[in-house]
Amino acid sequence: MHKALYERIHGHGYQLDTRDQELLAELTAKWTATENEGPRVGDFVITSKGMLRFTHDWGEDIQTTVRPGYDASFYLGHGGMSFSGSLDPGVPKSALEPTDQMQDGSCWFFSHGFAEAHNAVYVTVPCRVYKLTDGTV
Repeated sequence: MHKALYERIHGHGYQLDTRDQELLAELTAKWTATENEGPRVGDFVITSKGMLRFTHDWGEDIQTTVRPGYDASFYLGHGGMSFSGSLDPGVPKSALEPTDQMQDGSCWFFSHGFAEAHNAVYVTVPCRVYKLTDGTV
């Protein structure tokens, strides 16, 4: 059943059904399979401003959210995450150092994989944490 229809009929927030739990498991498996490829959109970075998230990858540079706690909208798809919201300037990837930390990052995907209005389900997935070593941000 469409997520928005479920909420209208039942009068309360949608809980992931079996189909969405399976889709989340599949998307999370693909997400974690890219762990050794360096910083990804959706991962976190510790900066002088606080904890930010990566928002757009330009190759040698990667942009961050504009302020701590400002996640805006991270979409989790089959190819990783994409971001919609405000962006700070990019930081050089060469100035990033991985840490042993992990942090849950908020994101969303379309319920049952159907891309339609009011059909987003909001979840968290494990994200890596990096440290900025040159003080750029």
